[in-house]
Amino acid sequence: MRLILQRVLSAALKFNGSVVTAIGRGLLVLVTFNKGDTKADAEWMAQKALRARLWSNPKSAKKWDSSVMQNKFEVLVVPQPYMASDVPETELPLDDPKLEEELFAVYVAKSQKTYPGPSHKAATFGQPVGIDMMGDGPVTMVLHSNMGTEGDEGEEKKSAPKPKKK
Repeated sequence: MRLILQRVLSAALKFNGSVVTAIGRGLLVLVTFNKGDTKADAEWMAQKALRARLWSNPKSAKKWDSSVMQNKFEVLVVPQPYMASDVPETELPLDDPKLEEELFAVYVAKSQKTYPGPSHKAATFGQPVGIDMMGDGPVTMVLHSNMGTEGDEGEEKKSAPKPKKK
């Protein structure tokens, strides 16, 4: 699974020139899935994205020390099925669009459960949209899951982090 996190001043999804949904300052999350990704990947990555420290801490001014949740900023999640494809390949990374839609729904549900509220929005899977955004920074991060069966270059992935024993 791969996420692109884009820190934004604003972002909007448009369909036929009309705004479908929009956010103010916050995080635009582009989501794609790879073969071998699971519901556990989707849930784990949802939490990882929301906890990414992409802003300065408003109390200490320490850079890279606060998350979208800590700042109470907005979130917009958008599926990007071809983002995991290698050019010039044209097939979807997952050969199962229904599974990708299911995994996207799991990602969104976990993300919204972790950071509930009206400022957390998501695109409808399969709906063609344009994305307008005003970057903040620029700050763009790419996150890869450490779960699933294979990494992007075919290396073995590690399982999700396990709690440390006391």
